[in-house]
Amino acid sequence: MKNDSFNVPEAIADRDEWIELLGAKPSIETLKNVGLSRSNWQQIIDGENPTIPLACFALANFARHGRIESLLGKDWAEFEIRDNKLAFPGLRYPLDAKELRTAWIQLQEIGRLRAENKILQSDIEKLESSLEMAEKLAEQYRAMILLEARTGLMLCRINE
Repeated sequence: MKNDSFNVPEAIADRDEWIELLGAKPSIETLKNVGLSRSNWQQIIDGENPTIPLACFALANFARHGRIESLLGKDWAEFEIRDNKLAFPGLRYPLDAKELRTAWIQLQEIGRLRAENKILQSDIEKLESSLEMAEKLAEQYRAMILLEARTGLMLCRINE
């Protein structure tokens, strides 16, 4: 399976390794899913060691073990697909597609709520400052009214 028009990395297909990955008699659908033709599979079984694109091997490895690392690289080393669910350290249980979508939406919501919380905290601080200023003014007005009331009382007594 040589592809001269593209520079596709290839490797020699090891019979035992492929049988471990796909089983002794994989279905045509399984072969199709990993990018192998029936004739490629027959060459592997016959021990002819054909060259197979590395992508086919990575897909077969992923299909067998569910490790995302085989497709996406070392950054995904601890991520796995188990029973059609995503599993990685720190999760109590693997997430299916719906749960993963929900978690992503909630994660975005957390960011939005944090930003909103910051704005509300700023508003609270401004209102508290305004309240302090209003209380100081109220105290000054009380003192002025009390002073005016005493002054008025004194003037009333003088006029009598």
